[in-house]
Amino acid sequence: MSAIFSAEAIKGELGTTIQQAQSSLEDFSENTTELALLEQVQDYIRQLRGIFQVLEEQGAISVCDEVNASLNALPDGFDAADATVKSILEAVSQTLVILNRYLELLSLRQKAVPAVLLPAINTLRLARKAPALGEGYFFDFSFKAGKPPSKVPVRINRETLVKLRKFRQMYQAGLLHVIRGDRAKGAVRYMALALGRIDQLLGNAPCAPLWWVASAAMEAMVQNDASMTPTRKRLFSLLEREMRTLIQKAPESLRQPNNAALIKEFLFLLALNKSDSLKAKHVATFYHLPTLSYSEALLEEQRQVLFSPGRGVLASVAEALKEDISAIKESVDQVARGGPFSSKELYARLKKVADIYVMVGLTSPANVLKGQADIVGGWADNAAPRHEDLLKIADVVLYAESALARLLQGHSHKDLEGENKAFQVQLHEARVVLIDESESGLALAKRAISAYMDSEGDRLHLSNVVSTLVGVRGALIFLNSNDAATIVSRIIVFIQRDLLENGALIDASQLELFADALSSLEFYLEGLLSSSENMDILKLAVHSLNSLKV
Repeated sequence: MSAIFSAEAIKGELGTTIQQAQSSLEDFSENTTELALLEQVQDYIRQLRGIFQVLEEQGAISVCDEVNASLNALPDGFDAADATVKSILEAVSQTLVILNRYLELLSLRQKAVPAVLLPAINTLRLARKAPALGEGYFFDFSFKAGKPPSKVPVRINRETLVKLRKFRQMYQAGLLHVIRGDRAKGAVRYMALALGRIDQLLGNAPCAPLWWVASAAMEAMVQNDASMTPTRKRLFSLLEREMRTLIQKAPESLRQPNNAALIKEFLFLLALNKSDSLKAKHVATFYHLPTLSYSEALLEEQRQVLFSPGRGVLASVAEALKEDISAIKESVDQVARGGPFSSKELYARLKKVADIYVMVGLTSPANVLKGQADIVGGWADNAAPRHEDLLKIADVVLYAESALARLLQGHSHKDLEGENKAFQVQLHEARVVLIDESESGLALAKRAISAYMDSEGDRLHLSNVVSTLVGVRGALIFLNSNDAATIVSRIIVFIQRDLLENGALIDASQLELFADALSSLEFYLEGLLSSSENMDILKLAVHSLNSLKV
């Protein structure tokens, strides 16, 4: 009983102090000449820091330190209209709101994962033009970079650089979609494939440890369906720059040791995302990674508490959206009855609603609304759309309404992301069936080739592959993806000519090229599901097939 009372007393003290800090900050923002108000804010922040220190909440302690560091960064005699000053004061104000929501974690008697507060910390740091911190900042772990010895010697030659460039292109293609928040799951898998290839290519070169650890971490993140946060997107972008340097400064760069700070970031992600992947286990064992008291799942739960809009906010947003959604429905109904129509007005309304959905974290509905807005934006302003087009707009609006209603009822963002698949099936049923069957066909081809190699050339394993791929080619032609269909035709030629007719066993490098071509096609197919063709992905598949001389 006393423990509960103590917890409630601490929460009450924290809440009161945060409110006092907010009130003083508002007063100071209105009258920036009153420096005594600024000192009051800093005093309250120091009080908060003392309480968090007693609670041993390292993340919250760092937030308080960053708030005071940001306020101290305000120049003497500053101009309230200065962009940097405005940015700092807004960042501090936002952080106090987040600290208030942090009390919800205390109410749940949860100890916050320190990394959950990094978005707030980095907002403060960027406002005062300090470098952002990585997710592994709170990961207190010492290590010596390395990788177990390999039996295969590394040859650094022109072919090595050609392959590195290709794998970098694969990684870049996936990274672009991750940064956009589009098809993130497939994109991360494609990035993981590229990193696996780079790790394999570099073997035991002095630069290899980073790519070994990053590859293992990415595999673990794929398995755990880890969130793609801004901090992680920044990390993946930094890794891409390392690839660029590796290629531009080769061969000397391949003989240089890695960036230890980047390795630590990926070791933290690996420790956070527990995995039964063989590579992940090898890396964890080699580096003696500690077992964390929290996981990716717990970190994501706490992110939802701190950064997702509260029920009151969502209710207000839902109320505000009703008018815009009603206007969209009325516009569709009106044109369906033969009334006037303006594509410009409809485009503006769809875009506005999509932007609000982004704000509340409903990424999938927002992407669907944006996609529909782009389609409408391409129409002539006063030309009446077809009946089928109106039905699509209606489906999109109903889906968006349903997603918001479910969020208000307490469903998580991830639940809603998953429901987008069901929506896509309803909206493009025939298209989705064809794409699913095509993906299954490519997966079957991968398994069949592996079984063929493992059996040392038993052609029985290839008996159904050609007919399956012919079906995939037909589906792609039906989907108007003629370039992809041509690639499948070339894959069929390779299987018939090199494997079935000649009975040859392809070597490891050829198998790798063949697998890359199939993986590129798989990623391309995922794009078709969201009506997003990426021809650069097909170019990578063509590059692999050219290397196979098909």
